[in-house]
Amino acid sequence: MKIIAYRRNYFRDAWNKFDFTVVILTWLVLIILQFELPFDVSILGMIARTLRIGRVFRLSKRVQAIQVILMTLVEAIPSISALGILLGLLFFLYSIIGMSQFCFMKLGGELNYHVNFQSFINGVLLLMRNATGEAWDTIMYDYMRERSITFQCVPNFDYYDWLNQDKEMNGCGNPTISIVFFYSFNVVVSQIFLNLFIAIIIDSFMSQSNAYDMPVNQGDIDDFIDCW
Repeated sequence: MKIIAYRRNYFRDAWNKFDFTVVILTWLVLIILQFELPFDVSILGMIARTLRIGRVFRLSKRVQAIQVILMTLVEAIPSISALGILLGLLFFLYSIIGMSQFCFMKLGGELNYHVNFQSFINGVLLLMRNATGEAWDTIMYDYMRERSITFQCVPNFDYYDWLNQDKEMNGCGNPTISIVFFYSFNVVVSQIFLNLFIAIIIDSFMSQSNAYDMPVNQGDIDDFIDCW
C-alpha cells in the first residue's frame, strides 16, 4: 500500500528500504522452508525474525532525543574505527611482548591454563581482561614472583631448560618487567584510550545536538548560499 501511495518516492526513505528488505527476506525464507533441503535452513528464519526486531528503531524518527543518539553513533563510527584499529595494534604489541617476557613463567595463583602468555591468543584474552580492570594487579603480582620457599621455580628459565624439563613451564617472574609492563598497559589502554573513546562520542553528540537545535537545517543553508 505504501509503494502504491508513494510510488518511486517510497525507496527514497531509508526505513522504507529496511521494511522492504525485511518483508522480501521473510517471504524468501518461508518459500525455502517449504522445500525439503538436505541441510538445515532454520537459521534463516531466525535471521529474518531478528531483522524484524530492528523496526523498533523507527521510533527514532518521532523522538528527537533517540534520533540524536543514533546519529551520534553513526557520525562517530569512522573515528571510533580508526581508534579501534590503533587499540588492536597495541593489544598485538603487548601480547607479543608478554609472550617474550612471561612465556616460560610457572603457573599458579591467578595464572592457569587460560590466563597466561604461553600463546598469542591467551595473551590477547589476558590483556582484554586487564583492560576491564578485573584483578589485573593480582596477575601482575603473580608475574612478579621470584624463587622462594613457597614458590619453587628456576631463575632465567629459557627454551633449552623447557626442553630439558619435558616441556614443563617452571620459570620465575621478574618484578621490574612485570610492573612496567602491566602499569604501562593499564595507563595507555584503560585510561588514555577509554577517555579518547568518550571524547569522540561527546564531540559527535554535541555537534548533533547543535545541528538539531538550529532553526534551519544545513541543507537549506547550502541551497540559499548556492542561489545567492
